[in-house]
Amino acid sequence: MIEVLKTFVCPNCGSGKRIIDGIKDEEVASGKVDKELVVGSAVRHLAVFDPKKASGLLRCPVIVIVQDICAECGTEYICYIGKTEGRPQIGPPPGMPPGQGINLPPGFPMGRG
Repeated sequence: MIEVLKTFVCPNCGSGKRIIDGIKDEEVASGKVDKELVVGSAVRHLAVFDPKKASGLLRCPVIVIVQDICAECGTEYICYIGKTEGRPQIGPPPGMPPGQGINLPPGFPMGRG
């Protein structure tokens, strides 16, 4: 469950109607998805932890930033910022070979030891 810290309306026209969120509402009404599903044109998860101390860490705070597109004027903007908990991960996402998609400095610990 995400605790919403701050919500925003479209900075261009002031509307609170969003395209992707509207599609989710239709899918929730038809029973295809859970209403707790977080959707947007971009959803970012930013873990807050010290990589040097992550080896024994099972949970850490995660900031969630959700962007969507205004249904009135088409402006993409940040809709809300929230907070939840998650497992810390150092390195590329599962299924992505090391060195692909991210650039880490030489000697950066990959958390696989």
